[in-house]
Amino acid sequence: MVWEKEGRLRIALDRSDLWDLRPMKGLEGPEFRFGWVVQQVLDSNYRKVQERFDAPYEREPGPRKFPEELWSLKRQVRVR
Repeated sequence: MVWEKEGRLRIALDRSDLWDLRPMKGLEGPEFRFGWVVQQVLDSNYRKVQERFDAPYEREPGPRKFPEELWSLKRQVRVR
């Protein structure tokens, strides 16, 4: 995640599975493995991956680690 606050560029590297421990319906099963995802990519069927793994989070959005106002914040930051 990258954002600007008080004139400074801020960067956070994190793993959501360390703090978002909500059980998510539909995120288990035989296709819940990296090999299945790779096979879908090789078969040019990434939409199947999105439907399986992105859709649950879109249906049941969870907590965020950064303030709500950052969702609509649009700024250009010059990095030297």
